[in-house]
Amino acid sequence: RAALQFGESQMKGEGKIVAIIVAAGEGVRAGFAQPKQFAPLRGAPVVARALAPFLRAAEIDSVAVAVHPRRESQAATVLRQASEASAEFAKLRAVRILPVGKKSRAQTVAAAVDAACADRDWALVHDAARPFLKPELLSRIIAAARRDGVGAAPLSPLSEALKIADDSGRVLESVSRAGLFLAQTPQMFQAGPLKKALAQNPRADDECEAMHRAGFKFQMTPGDSLNIKLTFPADFVLAEALAGAAEGGAQ
Repeated sequence: RAALQFGESQMKGEGKIVAIIVAAGEGVRAGFAQPKQFAPLRGAPVVARALAPFLRAAEIDSVAVAVHPRRESQAATVLRQASEASAEFAKLRAVRILPVGKKSRAQTVAAAVDAACADRDWALVHDAARPFLKPELLSRIIAAARRDGVGAAPLSPLSEALKIADDSGRVLESVSRAGLFLAQTPQMFQAGPLKKALAQNPRADDECEAMHRAGFKFQMTPGDSLNIKLTFPADFVLAEALAGAAEGGAQ
């Protein structure tokens, strides 16, 4: 399968930007009979909506989706059907499918980066369960990573009160929100350092954690409160409303 190509990187000597959409999880907490990334969201699969901003971005050279090997055929069918059903997703048919899913997210991303990126490239990693990435946030992350030279990750400030509770559900104490943020994706890093960081931290929750634990310093950029990750059934109720509002505003 050939990766979808968008031309040469915008800045010579910096390597290509390779977008990797992580879609290897089973997503059982969402309550579907299939992985949540393949579930429909107002007529289009979640993964197709997650991929769309990357297909439109002129800065990106290639796009790949990382899946578990047993889901390779299903992923190909979902993307083909989405590309046939809507002109908006027509480019999905050229997205490269990487059957590299492992036990952990970090291991999956490591295998995908190894398969898709040269060390001098940039790996732009995004959750398949985040279907509301705005083009301006994507551009901001790319610009911040290039300026930094190592990478960049979006953070969103916490808006809820934080508590620590015991196993019985009793609140033990409150935690200050000051200086605490939610990490989002996409996260963009130079592929060479990212490969080393993931190898050293195979259980990291995201690329940001792996890079930090490996001793790399990089840029943080403001996230977007609507760039939500779909995890539980209630998240899909909200997602249906957000997708409907977006479609209504586009008319």
